[in-house]
Amino acid sequence: VIGYDDKTKGYYFPKFMYDVNGKRIDANGDKYFTEANIKPFMDCSDTVTNRLESMDLKRFITLLFTAYGNKGLLALGFYVSSLFSHLVFEHYNFFPFLSLCGDPHAGKSFVSRLLNACLFIFTEGQAMTASNTAKGELRKISQKSSLVCALLEGRKDKSRFDYDGILPLYNRNALYSRATTSQDNRTHDLPLKAAISFVWNHECFTLKPAKERVISLHFADSDNNETTGAAWTELNSFTPEQLASVGHYLLINRKLFESELINWTKELADKLKAGGIGVTRIAENHAIALAGIALLVKSLKMTDTISIDNDLLPYAIE
Repeated sequence: VIGYDDKTKGYYFPKFMYDVNGKRIDANGDKYFTEANIKPFMDCSDTVTNRLESMDLKRFITLLFTAYGNKGLLALGFYVSSLFSHLVFEHYNFFPFLSLCGDPHAGKSFVSRLLNACLFIFTEGQAMTASNTAKGELRKISQKSSLVCALLEGRKDKSRFDYDGILPLYNRNALYSRATTSQDNRTHDLPLKAAISFVWNHECFTLKPAKERVISLHFADSDNNETTGAAWTELNSFTPEQLASVGHYLLINRKLFESELINWTKELADKLKAGGIGVTRIAENHAIALAGIALLVKSLKMTDTISIDNDLLPYAIE
């Protein structure tokens, strides 16, 4: 996989890694991480941005807020928390899904590509079509660990993916199990360690238990105007190498996020429940994304311009 490794506690990509202290280390000439004694996974189907270019993170977050409002920040918070989703799962035994749905051309795919690049992945996501094999799609999901796997424009009648069957994936059960070729009753499980987002015009979740596992953000044409358009244009000017500096910032400061994310999630879940969210699971789902953006805003000293309690919390409750 690419992403987090349980054994060494590092984050691994085809040509670079971040160790347990957040130090970035490039692979050697033989494409090998000497200090960790690990050969990286080179066959990931997504394009991974290897170089870094400087970017003003405060400016990026401000532009994202201008272009998408609170839903843009909440989506970013989901991506931040996904990078540490193994810690969230250890505490809660679940990790929510993200759904970006709404009008065509309202910016869903663009923000998905933007946020994927923030975690080094320069692709919009994985197309869910009937031309793919089911096992091929599931293996691509399994190639990521503590990263987001974005699934694009899937439809119930045109995809093999069972959208209402996502309930077991919420608790990170195996993507599928198969019998091994041995005769001793063993099976092989394909693990799920990634966070999953869905990008589509019409949300396919119909069952209440499935809906309770998803953070659903709606995009509408009516949200767009000249101001948002100008922000879109500037966001579109960022290169993948610049956007990757977001993930770089998170991982070189990983100790801060690892030490505080769960406590922030608990505190924000209590505030959501006090604000009227009666289902604990729904409150905790949204608190996970809120904690990610709240910690990022605090670490960048942006609390004067981005208010969690006055803006994002009321939005999440609504």
